[in-house]
Amino acid sequence: METEIRTEELKQLELGVLCYIRDKCRENGLKYYLMYGTLIGAVRHKGFIPWDDDVDIAMFRADFMKLLSAIGADTGSHYAVLSMYNVPDYPFSLAKVVDTRTRLVQHGVIGTHEKLGAYVDIFLIDAVPDDDRAYDQLVRRVRTCSRRCYLSQRKLVLRKGQLVKDLCLALVSLPYKLFCPVPKAIRKLDRVSASYESNPTKRAGIFMDTFNQKESTLTREQWADTVEMEFEGEEFTAPACYDELLRRTYGDYMQLPPKEQQVTHHDFDITWRAREAERVGEPEKGI
Repeated sequence: METEIRTEELKQLELGVLCYIRDKCRENGLKYYLMYGTLIGAVRHKGFIPWDDDVDIAMFRADFMKLLSAIGADTGSHYAVLSMYNVPDYPFSLAKVVDTRTRLVQHGVIGTHEKLGAYVDIFLIDAVPDDDRAYDQLVRRVRTCSRRCYLSQRKLVLRKGQLVKDLCLALVSLPYKLFCPVPKAIRKLDRVSASYESNPTKRAGIFMDTFNQKESTLTREQWADTVEMEFEGEEFTAPACYDELLRRTYGDYMQLPPKEQQVTHHDFDITWRAREAERVGEPEKGI
């Protein structure tokens, strides 16, 4: 029998995943950075944003691939990496490290995967061209690929008050589902995002899984300059230029949003997997 996991328990599970990633990165000399809402939470609340329930970090692509191998070799752990690189039917471009003792079912228009559990999202940092014209061309190419991924993934949903919009999107997405299925679309996005990885560029940014490419682009020197920040009583790494990075993306991020906007944007159910009732802590096989 599966047992529902409440929000505060979920946050503790996600913190456990984040600590595990941090420790693996330290063991293997890898860099990671708190990002997006998690970075705001660290700066403004020294922990989770009170109404938020997810964790985001970023890693350079090469470091992430090493982390993928390190976690894969850790056979005694109840944590696992889910990504397009190691799970054949994985339907997302965004990698996740999950707690395999839990089962998370996402709702909404994008869908889910049976191996999902309490997770930390990992955004990849890729090399980008120093020439502004080539940079803008790369932004446009990545955004086109991202739209293809979204349309090929999007489920048919008919929501109250959005019937016309949902029907139009269903019609627009149909050719992508027929001729550009999810795995093909994700591989294309990955190739385009990584197209400058072999070049010694001076800049790097988060290009996959976001439309804030320009806001996340920093010089190599900026990415190399880091600080340790408190998050839920633990210390984690962030870019030293976090204020500039957050203001680019969110404006005055220290100002709390209106009360009616202080809600989570995630729609999912999360439970302990059935075997948890018998033996908490044993990793699920097959992941």
